[in-house]
Amino acid sequence: MENVKEILNMLKEGKISVDEAERLIRAIGETKKKETRTGIGGLVESILDKTFSLVSSVTGIKFKEVKPDNLEGYFIINAYSGDVEIKTDKDTKIEPREYTSFSDEKIVLPENANVYVRCMGGDVEIEGKFNNVYLNSYGGDIEFRGDFEHMEILAYGGDCELKINCDDLTIEVENFGGNLKFPIGYRKEGKNYIYGSGRKFLKVLTYGGDIKVKS
Repeated sequence: MENVKEILNMLKEGKISVDEAERLIRAIGETKKKETRTGIGGLVESILDKTFSLVSSVTGIKFKEVKPDNLEGYFIINAYSGDVEIKTDKDTKIEPREYTSFSDEKIVLPENANVYVRCMGGDVEIEGKFNNVYLNSYGGDIEFRGDFEHMEILAYGGDCELKINCDDLTIEVENFGGNLKFPIGYRKEGKNYIYGSGRKFLKVLTYGGDIKVKS
């Protein structure tokens, strides 16, 4: 399974201990037994919930999934053991819905969409024009190219590369064990990096991965 391979790779790279790897793999195996009772969507949600909980317990870092207060009007994307590519298109006209995938997936959404993504074991590539984006990723890299009003990212074990317009942007970042690289021109206030008026908002929390922002 791809998610087990990701855990083993993280063990090899020294990002987690042998005991931590065993606990994560055991949790995945136990959760998969629930498939017949919960269905595919419930299985994905259960695995992701268990994984983020275990990551918090073994690292001592209190991870809290990024999520909007109300999911009404959001495209919900659950991805398990596959890469996800999400793009917007001005000619696409569909209503918000939920997607669940166990393999590589390409999803086209309307421009200015609201998106809530949970991904385990695969990379996430997002491109286009969005309103609100909430992205949770375990074990994969994140690449974003485009524009947004509000975006929050929780990433464990992968790098984040964001190519965005930094004009009037506030970046709030918490990074454990990785490097930060931002464009010049910001002013630092606490843990925030502010460009211009700081009207748009980006929050990034990562463990074990680098954050690179390009303008």
